Amino acid sequence: DDFSSGGTDRKGHVIEGAYMMKDWWSFRMIAFLTDKISDRPNTGHNTLGFHGQDFARFQFDTMFKF
Repeated sequence: DDFSSGGTDRKGHVIEGAYMMKDWWSFRMIAFLTDKISDRPNTGHNTLGFHGQDFARFQFDTMFKF
């Protein structure tokens, strides 16, 4: 699902890491590093990218327990 925000015609890597700040507070980061597969432009609402264009998306989450 998260690759599709950069286009469905993509391949790449997902890197994820988490850190516990306290026993009740955690922090998480996810990186999606993708590249477009085909050389034709996308159509419709998804018009991002041509062949060889990189796409990087980062998500940051924090969670509290109480």
